[in-house]
Amino acid sequence: MVASVVAGIGLATDSSTTVISSMLLSPIMGPVIGMSYGLVIWDLPLIKRSAKNEVLSIVICIIFGLIIGEYLFRQFALYCLPR
Repeated sequence: MVASVVAGIGLATDSSTTVISSMLLSPIMGPVIGMSYGLVIWDLPLIKRSAKNEVLSIVICIIFGLIIGEYLFRQFALYCLPR
């Protein structure tokens, strides 16, 4: 959740450093490592669980990004359009 908020702020402020730092905070890396480890030791339940967590994390990040983007767009519209 924190990574998607940081990424949204980075996109809103046009800061590539903030967007890249949000990748380091990303909880999405855990399931990727879990899938990699599961493939190496051929643990099918671990691969399935990691894939499910990865998809869920991506969906949550997309939803948060849409919410933040909509909020920032509305703030922009309230500030810039009346001028």
